[in-house]
Amino acid sequence: FSSYIGSADKMYDLLVKASSRNKVPYNEDGSYVTLSSFQGLYFGIIGIIGNFGTIFADNAYWQRAIAVRTSSTVKAYLIGGLSWFAIPFTLATSMGISGIALVEDGLMDPLTDEDLSAGLVLPAAAAVLLGKLGAVAVLADEDQLNAQSYLSYIVSGIAMSVISSILHYIGVDLGYMYLFMGIITSPVVIPIFITLTCDKENLYGIIGAAILGLVAGISVWLGVAKHIFDEISIKSTGSNYPMLYGNIKVKQVLAIMASDEVYIRDESQESLDQNSTGLEKAFKCAVW
Repeated sequence: FSSYIGSADKMYDLLVKASSRNKVPYNEDGSYVTLSSFQGLYFGIIGIIGNFGTIFADNAYWQRAIAVRTSSTVKAYLIGGLSWFAIPFTLATSMGISGIALVEDGLMDPLTDEDLSAGLVLPAAAAVLLGKLGAVAVLADEDQLNAQSYLSYIVSGIAMSVISSILHYIGVDLGYMYLFMGIITSPVVIPIFITLTCDKENLYGIIGAAILGLVAGISVWLGVAKHIFDEISIKSTGSNYPMLYGNIKVKQVLAIMASDEVYIRDESQESLDQNSTGLEKAFKCAVW
């Protein structure tokens, strides 16, 4: 621990002190040191739905699953999932509560909502705990460290800079994109699952369900924002409630369609290559 905080006990005391001065809305007793948080629950639901989409829609996962033995794949993904826990816990959770404690101790200036959504808690806390060099070190990612060796990194860096600049100009930050991710990517989760596990899927139902789920999710997302905040803006659409309902509506529409015959019904499978095996179908889906 840094000498500014010193120990887990001092960290706890600082968080309790911060809670008494600045209560957290919708947390049990306004405390920072509780798991009873409605906003935390909403964020968790949005995160689970969104990450389902990013995994199911990423063909790299399917390619790896096809290329290796099933026993190896299961072990690898379980170990990888457990290992991944260290990243959000050490970076997001640890540095987040460190930032709260440092603000309470008067060692760090409070950050604005825009700074928080832009992910500036980590470098701000690192600047206090590790000095200015520590703040610079945590900002360097793998692409930046290897940019001089790989031309592709330069190209991707330029492209990401342009896209990030556009998003920043219109007021869309990292937190907004994370919450919105599930609405865009999740519509393909159930269609892909049905495609790989059922041999009587309806081609048009599969494609139509993904499109309908996307339209329904965006419609509910914007509708809830308009209903609650009486406006459609970056701030209103980026709040937890519209994002939550939009993410849930995507899955709800797909679940309803999955239970109907639009997904699974007898039809000629000639165009879908009826004789292909499940592995071949999975391979085609991954390549596509």
